[in-house]
Amino acid sequence: MGEGMKERLKVGDLEITDEYKILGDKASIKEVAQELLKLKKGIVIVLDKAKEPVGVIYPQVIMQRIANGEDVTKLEARDIVDKNILILNKTDDFEKRTGDITLYAPAAILVNDKEGKLVGYLSPSDYKKALKMITK
Repeated sequence: MGEGMKERLKVGDLEITDEYKILGDKASIKEVAQELLKLKKGIVIVLDKAKEPVGVIYPQVIMQRIANGEDVTKLEARDIVDKNILILNKTDDFEKRTGDITLYAPAAILVNDKEGKLVGYLSPSDYKKALKMITK
């Protein structure tokens, strides 16, 4: 690399392999809650039959449903999933994708590899850390 040129930060360079668990869309809310408790901090990524991400579930969603008096025991993951997700490729230039992240304000940012296979989740705290890295 020439003088003055810095290497661009790729999405795959960020911390994307923690803070999530994966479940199918027919998983019970009990299963979702158990996985969220094991994580302590994070989300459940919900996949459809084709193993494609359909959305995410945060702990607050389950608590909100219970607080509203709903019987969540009969629900499945697909009933409460937040479908507002943005999928980035791990080879994407992070700085170039920040505009999309700001524009779409997704509930979660998921990361795929070149083949389109899910490889990670960019948590809000990891996103903030990454922003600080590119604004130095």
